[in-house]
Parts: sequence; C-alpha cells; structure tokens
Amino acid sequence: MSYEAIHIEGENEVRKILDDLGNRVDRRLALKALRKAARPLIVSARSKVMDYSRTVGKSITINYTSRDSATIAVGPKKKMLKGGLRDPWFAHFIEFGVSGVGRFKGSGKKRYRADQPARPFMRPAYDETRIKIVDEFGRNIVEVINKHTQKVNASRSNI
Repeated sequence: MSYEAIHIEGENEVRKILDDLGNRVDRRLALKALRKAARPLIVSARSKVMDYSRTVGKSITINYTSRDSATIAVGPKKKMLKGGLRDPWFAHFIEFGVSGVGRFKGSGKKRYRADQPARPFMRPAYDETRIKIVDEFGRNIVEVINKHTQKVNASRSNI
C-alpha cells in the first residue's frame, strides 16, 4: 500500500516557526490543525461510501495519530457504533474489490463469493479534497500559532 505525502510551499518557514515554539508544542499544534484540515476528506469519503455501506461510512474518522510526529491517518475505524452497526472490517474489500474466493466447509462443499468490483471511496475523496486540505491546513496552522503566541505573550505580560 502506498501513501502520498502532501508537501506545502513555505514548509521550511513553517518548520522554523514551529521549532521556535518548541517540540512538544509544535506537534500538538500541528495535530490540531491537521484534525481540522482532515474534516473535508472525512465528509467526502463518507458521502461516497454511504450508499453502499452505512457501517463503513459511519466509521470513517481519524484512526491514527502518531506519538512521535504530527501524523494522522483517515479511514474506517473499528469502534462501538451506535444503532447496532457492525465492525467495518470489510472496508478494504469495497475500496479495492474482490475476485472469486473459494473456501471449504466441513462437509467438503466449496462456497464461492461472486466477484465484487472495486468501489473506491477513499482515493477519490482524497483527490477531490487535496487542495482544500492543504489550504485548510495552512489557515488552521496560522490560526493555531497566532492563538498560542497570544497566550504566551499574555502570560509573559502578567509576570
């Protein structure tokens, strides 16, 4: 499985600003901005798969946050879902498709599953919202940094 990274122009300037804020703070701020920026991707992916599988659609969220860096992953997440919905373990079958799968049962009879064509929902959602995600991240990171700097400046002026 391949992952595509998003590169932002002015990344060095952003990194320099975040380095000045400190390692702990920059990771937390970047994660906050990433979570906000991922919202359009989540909404788009849900809308693309909801007609085919409500279980997968309702489970799409941020399902991974790195402890070491500002990294998130968006996709179906196994969790307790409201309304008696099942675990979305089959989401990758919808995204990538399935060719006939045979398996033997105890009686020796072979059961086949019909071919299921790929019905991608994550990749088209990403392609559709990629520019919006980068723009949103840029706005969010600036907003978050400004709020943090105001808070730091306010606490310094009180001393």
